[in-house]
Amino acid sequence: MFPVANSRFQKVPTNGPVLFRREDGVAGFLRCLRRLFGRTPGRPAGGPPEALPGRGRRILLIGMGQRSCEALVRRLEGLGFRTMAVSGEEAGREALERASPSLVLVCGPAPLDFYRFLRRATPAPILALNPQAGEEQVLAALDSGVDQFQARPVSEGEVVARILALLRRVDEATAGAGMV
Repeated sequence: MFPVANSRFQKVPTNGPVLFRREDGVAGFLRCLRRLFGRTPGRPAGGPPEALPGRGRRILLIGMGQRSCEALVRRLEGLGFRTMAVSGEEAGREALERASPSLVLVCGPAPLDFYRFLRRATPAPILALNPQAGEEQVLAALDSGVDQFQARPVSEGEVVARILALLRRVDEATAGAGMV
């Protein structure tokens, strides 16, 4: 474990130097970890943005319900993605007009017309997450232009894996089209 100095006692018997004092708080703890490991936890080890899985690609994240997607946004940004998070159908339409995302992620239930609009408005893959959806809703969403639909509760790790898989397919199709 890391040697930690207690704020009441300045001298703490350790085998090495004191790396972190409680009064330094969270920022001090993160500095300590950076000194030890060369990076902040939760972020991939250094390197240029092109070394990260996201490589600076844009993801438009449209929240349609009460559930907050802040943790997912932080995780995607930590992987090198540039995210634009909006809430609601109208904000999603406006954001799509301003940005050209590499992928659109819809969190929560959305009307089928909205999925159709997204498909007409962008060639980017569309991933929809709605844990309350039944089979009929999933089939209708896929028929409306969604590339992947996740109907059961899903972990952030699985969402990230699905995003990377969709973008990998886009890259492969683009590379294949360039070869012909």
